[in-house]
Amino acid sequence: MNDAFKEELDSIVIIYLDDILVFSGNEEQYKIDFERVLKKLAENKLYAKLSKCEFKSEVSFLGHVVPGEGVAVGQSKIKSIVE
Repeated sequence: MNDAFKEELDSIVIIYLDDILVFSGNEEQYKIDFERVLKKLAENKLYAKLSKCEFKSEVSFLGHVVPGEGVAVGQSKIKSIVE
């Protein structure tokens, strides 16, 4: 997965094992980025299972919060540093 998405890693996708998180700054850009991810999957003979796909405007992922405008560190990570 990392090899297939090496150009997109941390700019429009985050990958953890077989999870792909696609993020963009706005809805229009998201449509473009999501199509790019689907094309990459097809080029590499990889498949997404529709029943496992979720579309959200904000998600917690590996201790980070990914809102519509980019990636931010989750409060649980910041709390341990502050304390």
